[in-house]
Amino acid sequence: MKRICLFFCLSAILRFFLFPCVSMQAQRVWKVKEGPFVENDTTFLRKIFYKGPNPNDNYIHSLYIEKDRESAQYYSFFWSGYNADFEVPELLLSTDIISRKHGPLPADLSNILNGIYLPLYKYRGKYYLYTLCEGNEWKQIAQPFFISKEPGGPLLYGITRLEQTSDSSYRLQVDNCLENTDYYIRTIDIHAIDKEKGIYVWKFQTKSREISYALYVEKSKAEAFDLIAWKVIELEDEFDKFEAIDYPQIIRQKKLF
Repeated sequence: MKRICLFFCLSAILRFFLFPCVSMQAQRVWKVKEGPFVENDTTFLRKIFYKGPNPNDNYIHSLYIEKDRESAQYYSFFWSGYNADFEVPELLLSTDIISRKHGPLPADLSNILNGIYLPLYKYRGKYYLYTLCEGNEWKQIAQPFFISKEPGGPLLYGITRLEQTSDSSYRLQVDNCLENTDYYIRTIDIHAIDKEKGIYVWKFQTKSREISYALYVEKSKAEAFDLIAWKVIELEDEFDKFEAIDYPQIIRQKKLF
């Protein structure tokens, strides 16, 4: 009798864990509707319709433009995981080590650029914030540290040198606190495009001299931009319709819009 009860218990547990997996695997993309299109005053950029073996298994992943600053989606984007002290407290304990290794920063530059910066993306000639499927990306300068938050996790750098190269440009020399490979950042040139709106172009150079650019806005001023957001963030692919940004031209013109 005990063996029979055990058999039925194990069967129930297996059904509980295995059947949802079978249902998930059976779901497939039924239709993709590309935007932009408007439904009920909301602009959608993409809708992905998934169809399962039963009507209850059908669902939709929607990418849309969130304009309501009071919405739960917008609030979540701004107030979840943007604090270096919260993200990497154990790494920030190495402040004394960084200071002993490289010395203090110049006093007149010690607080310049401190803050959190969020990336901007271009879509149909306008700039937006965007919720990445794998987790938001951001950069933070909290001297003597530079923190690069990427989908794989935060990376901590010590700022070894900070200098002002022009009226609107700064250069940071950084040292990765954990590893020292060719892929990590060594130099960051930050060009102020619009200080009033908190917009900057960042130019990164790695130890192997690979160069890349990105456009950032100070988090404290980022609410000037609408948010492109997924209603369900369980996708493997990011939105692939963003436009290329001519970063050198923006730096030359010191103008975004």
